[in-house]
Amino acid sequence: RYSDHSLASEVRLRTADLALIQGDAKKSSQLFEELIQSKSFATLKNADYVLYRYGFAMAKDGRFQESAKAYQRLSEEFPDSQYAKNS
Repeated sequence: RYSDHSLASEVRLRTADLALIQGDAKKSSQLFEELIQSKSFATLKNADYVLYRYGFAMAKDGRFQESAKAYQRLSEEFPDSQYAKNS
């Protein structure tokens, strides 16, 4: 309903994190993927965190090749990120 609101991406990120914490890796990875595919992804201040958690959600869902791709993208696009070395 408020997809154009300035906090929409932040809300989607937190909702994805909550789904992951609650054990719903499939829903979490879908929400993270929506964030990554959105127009605002390139401007997110925590885009590296989104990719990091997306990779984790994919691994939890048993989608290991996609998880590896997310981690590789993180290390390539954000080499100075605190999450890059764990990728």
